Amino acid sequence: MGMVKAGLHRNVMVVGVENLTLATNFDDPVTAILFGDGAGAVLVGRREGAEPGTGFIDRVVLRHEYSPGTIMMGNSNVANPQRMVDGSRRPGADSLMRRTFIRMEGGPRVLRGAVNAMTQAVVELLGFTMEDLKRDDPELREVLGQVHLIPHQANGRIVDGIQEKMGIPEDRVYRTIYHAGNMSAATNVYTLDYAVREGNLRRREHPDGTVEIGPCGRRIRGGDLVVLVTIGGGYIYGAVGFRM
Repeated sequence: MGMVKAGLHRNVMVVGVENLTLATNFDDPVTAILFGDGAGAVLVGRREGAEPGTGFIDRVVLRHEYSPGTIMMGNSNVANPQRMVDGSRRPGADSLMRRTFIRMEGGPRVLRGAVNAMTQAVVELLGFTMEDLKRDDPELREVLGQVHLIPHQANGRIVDGIQEKMGIPEDRVYRTIYHAGNMSAATNVYTLDYAVREGNLRRREHPDGTVEIGPCGRRIRGGDLVVLVTIGGGYIYGAVGFRM
């Protein structure tokens, strides 16, 4: 966005691609159920004759909180991706011991951290503070009522938590986690494309224990206020928004 705005480039393509199943431990119930492979791309550029008020919000939020143990993959840069360098360096140890996998902490602390971080990024992007959200500021509530939110598809509980914390209607918080999983860097652009082409998805649990995944709400269209928010290992998180 900055390169286009500064006039350095007319168009910039943003690409997100992941092949996470190569690094997924299918014996680990915390991560095996979540991760998937995917790719997406979006073209950012100047549009001749654009409607007034459309385009990117003139603000980007990017934050980092040092927490390296929450999501990690040790020795992920080894030459052989199928194995992991032995960190102990014990005499006689096999230097290539085992495959390197994604490891992730689970539990309420990680869920709360992700929900709070992404909520804060969205609120700041819109020009407000978390105190405004806590006191249910009418102006913030009006803006949130217009937002079509595309969050990183970390897992269903985190996406639900963001929606509930901000009070955005369910059909305006877009979900693809139900059929595509967590594709990490690809989730936001993939979900944006799905929201424009298909719309949204809803998960419903029935009393008999069956689960139904079905369409929910309408597709994103011209004039909509769209916000993309994400969080990744480390934690690094941020948000960007535009009006279609």
